[in-house]
Amino acid sequence: MAKAFGSVAAIVAASTAFAAPSNLKVPEGTGVTAAVQKDSVRPGEIVAVDVYLSKIPDVGAYQVRLEVTGGTTGSLMVEEAKLDRSREDYVFGTDEIVDASNTQKDLKTALVGAVKSSGGAAVEAPAYGGTIYYKASDDASGTFTIKVQIGPSSTMMTDSMAREIPVTAGQAATVNVSKTPKRVRSQDK
Repeated sequence: MAKAFGSVAAIVAASTAFAAPSNLKVPEGTGVTAAVQKDSVRPGEIVAVDVYLSKIPDVGAYQVRLEVTGGTTGSLMVEEAKLDRSREDYVFGTDEIVDASNTQKDLKTALVGAVKSSGGAAVEAPAYGGTIYYKASDDASGTFTIKVQIGPSSTMMTDSMAREIPVTAGQAATVNVSKTPKRVRSQDK
């Protein structure tokens, strides 16, 4: 299970209201997609990346690992992986699950995942699968790309009978890190 890490816990608590799917641009498509909650942050700030599953007829278990590339300087460092099961759009709703989310800061990696105790879930519209939090290093700048990693030690899914489901990565997310983040006008949202 993921543990709270100081300031991340406060940001997680403060961002709960913001985490509503209507505030995010979630690309449509089959498979797994990453979507940032804020597309622009300052160095030292937290970047929350939500994972969504779409158009999968029978999901019994999943795990998703994200990969960060790009930027001009610095990095986005893993802070925490978390499932917010209180979200209305959570893929398994209120069903009993085993939370398989894991944060390994020493390996600079995190994954979100869950195993449904029985049966599967039919997912048509994008359904929330978890959040991975990154911290922009103090020297971070530029545009970072966050995409779904595909493979057995990365992102994978099984159906309700534990048969592997081929996974397709959706559109990558981007976040701009700058000392003066760009402002998004309300009509641009």
